[in-house]
Amino acid sequence: MRQAIVAICAVVTAMAWGASAGAKPSLLARVQYGLADYRYCYVGKPPYGETVYFSEAFRVDRGTYAVGIENAFNSFITGRYDSQVMSGAVCMGPYDSAGEAASALNDHLGERRRAGKAVVMTLWRYRGD
Repeated sequence: MRQAIVAICAVVTAMAWGASAGAKPSLLARVQYGLADYRYCYVGKPPYGETVYFSEAFRVDRGTYAVGIENAFNSFITGRYDSQVMSGAVCMGPYDSAGEAASALNDHLGERRRAGKAVVMTLWRYRGD
């Protein structure tokens, strides 16, 4: 039901914003009408992911190619932190709100710490193309 409502809102708002004229909605409008998702990413270092690097929870436009986000995070970690990380960062989500993504991230951090892994929190967020 929620997805149907979001889809209807997206169509109605696209018509109201003049999508045929190529107008883009403001950030506030995109978030308000469900045109944004929230995610976080992580990648581990061999062996067995003994060290795990995490991004912050961040907002992305709905429909953003997930592999592009994962590649950007992996490139950041290998360039800034550790060139020996496993290729193939994973981005979790999409979540409907920043709070939901942050809560899932905190749960994941706790799970990795309880498993005895070294956790490195980065300040990375996806900022677009």
